[in-house]
Amino acid sequence: MSADLEGLDTMRGPTKGGLRSLAPIAPQLFNRRATQIFDPPNGQDVAFACLDHEGQYFYCKDDRRTRPVRATELIFTRLADRLGIRTAPFAVIEHDGETYFASRHEHSPSGLFAVRDFLATPRVNEIGQPERFPGEYLAQLLAFDLFIGNPDRGSHNFLLVKDGSFQRLCAIDFADADLMGLTTERFPVASSRTVVVGKLHRAIHGAYASSGVEMLDRILALPADAFAAFVNEVPDEWLSENQRGELKNAWGSPVFKARLALLRSGIIDGGLV
Repeated sequence: MSADLEGLDTMRGPTKGGLRSLAPIAPQLFNRRATQIFDPPNGQDVAFACLDHEGQYFYCKDDRRTRPVRATELIFTRLADRLGIRTAPFAVIEHDGETYFASRHEHSPSGLFAVRDFLATPRVNEIGQPERFPGEYLAQLLAFDLFIGNPDRGSHNFLLVKDGSFQRLCAIDFADADLMGLTTERFPVASSRTVVVGKLHRAIHGAYASSGVEMLDRILALPADAFAAFVNEVPDEWLSENQRGELKNAWGSPVFKARLALLRSGIIDGGLV
């Protein structure tokens, strides 16, 4: 196995002793402030890019689509990190009296085409047998995306990030997920990018349904107070009190568990993937 692939193979969740995500930027007493504004790159929720007072570069999102994009990104980025999915560091950025969810730019030596090539190339070991990575990782990420109702997981939502001598996959952008749908039976449909690309990844790298089920077990095992802490971290103006209460009450509830059970069946029998 090459050094790069060996490094990638360690990108498992915390229950397997693998590397955790780069931790999101620690909460601070005061929000970071944008000191220099740039035109937004492509991205329907990105209001602008900026440098903060430390010279770090961020992509700043707002709720322009009349959806709670900022809260969705914060909560599900925190959740993904807790469950062992590598994410980009983030912060709350303030500019002209408004606050934004800000994803820090991660320098990647690999552009979009390199990411696509990596995801489209089967990985085999020195004797020609299929490698478990990235198939197991992609199966876990697919289960997570289905759970949060994210219909938009394509190759454009990954980075290959340099970590020492290795390159590691990083999942970015949870903006299209269904924040208030954790107790519903709604999942991304067969024609969604998440499901279509997921089928392609399974054909290339293997299905690994057991890895997807393992992710659901991690979700089920997460204490309600841990999820409530993510909700409490959301700035006041990003969610109403009713929304906060609904989210906290949802985690671990009977209908929440029913959603997980339905998703588990859909992963095992292939009905949802």
